Amino acid sequence: MSLPFELCARITDEIRAWDDRLVEEKTLVNLSAVSKSWRPEALRALWSKVVIDDKDMGSENPRGTKGTIAMVSIIVQNEYCHYIRDLRIILEMANATEEPQYVVPGFSMEDKIVYTLYNSTNLRELHIRDLAMHHSRIEKNIGGMIVQSAYRCRFPQLHSLKLILNQNDDYREPDCSKSGDGLLRFLTNHPDLTHLNLSAEDEYSLKPAGRFPRLLSNLKGFEGSPEEARILAGSSSPLGSSLTNITLNIHPMDALDYDHAHWCLVEDLGLLDKPFNSVRSLEFSAMCGPYLDVDILLAVHRCFPNLEELRGVAIPPEIVRYPQEILLTTGTIRDEKPLPKLNKLEFTGDELIYLHESEGDVEEAMKKLPRLFPSLRSASRHACYAYPSRADSPDRLFLTFDDNGSVKTMMKEKRPQRAATSPPAQTEEAEE
Repeated sequence: MSLPFELCARITDEIRAWDDRLVEEKTLVNLSAVSKSWRPEALRALWSKVVIDDKDMGSENPRGTKGTIAMVSIIVQNEYCHYIRDLRIILEMANATEEPQYVVPGFSMEDKIVYTLYNSTNLRELHIRDLAMHHSRIEKNIGGMIVQSAYRCRFPQLHSLKLILNQNDDYREPDCSKSGDGLLRFLTNHPDLTHLNLSAEDEYSLKPAGRFPRLLSNLKGFEGSPEEARILAGSSSPLGSSLTNITLNIHPMDALDYDHAHWCLVEDLGLLDKPFNSVRSLEFSAMCGPYLDVDILLAVHRCFPNLEELRGVAIPPEIVRYPQEILLTTGTIRDEKPLPKLNKLEFTGDELIYLHESEGDVEEAMKKLPRLFPSLRSASRHACYAYPSRADSPDRLFLTFDDNGSVKTMMKEKRPQRAATSPPAQTEEAEE
């Protein structure tokens, strides 16, 4: 007796969701040989996710170069592209040397990857990545034909795009006078896109300037640098009703040249050029987050006035060193009342070990945060220390507040003091 079609589909989907890719694929291959009723669903699940990456860092069992080449050849030869829902491509695979049994004269590995792209008509997630994204190399534009071909594709069901390219390469299409036009056309042709992750400043330096009216009209989440986020500001579509989450990848804030890095970040935030009223969550992604001082706070407020969650910033010495009232009476803030809806704030990042003179002062400053943000209900600080000794551990402090702004609960973990360079550790009784 054969199982119902729907039950076979649910079972194969569950198998594909296991954590071990090797076991998943072996099980589905075996199921595809059981019977005619199992074969279609087993093949659909088996080829629903394709990773053209010989190293496949997300897997405990990377396929390797030979295995990846064999997989691509099988997909092309058996026309399995229509099964693919999630496609991930590493551009370096375009130059992979094929084994003799997979070589097709006049049809290179890069051609096979392009063929897979063109025929994956049911694609929902597309990730294209250059492993050498920040580095120069002798051979330029590796996988350039893959990127250009992707720009020409249309995937009716696509909802997620991740594009990580080499900032030193030029992926411009031959018929495009501006480097970003190919990408902008692609985004305009996919109005149902809900999640976008970009990384390559040179490729996305062009502002749309209203020339692409359907651009990102249903976008919910964005990740990229502030420069790349300009693609949001230039949209003439009603963006702002759907966009709720933004992650901004910023250059690490160098402790030796913090003032310049801070100035650059404030300038970059100004590039967004308009408020995004629907954004509720903002995260700065960097090894060392920016300090939430007056300039950063105002820049964030002007871009995202209805923000409810802010992550990835660091607590500045100014807030710790001076009473909270100084910020409240600063002329630039007095008339704006920044981030009135903020209810969750997370301080994270690397710090120099003795950036703050007293950890007790940091704790007291965080207790007063509701004076600056009346809607704040939780605040946390997780500080890893630059150049710590092996005995050091991160500092963690988590506070919750009631409706009156008073501390409701507090949990903390202090790093051990180092005897050689630190004052003697005090007990809790002594501190009291």
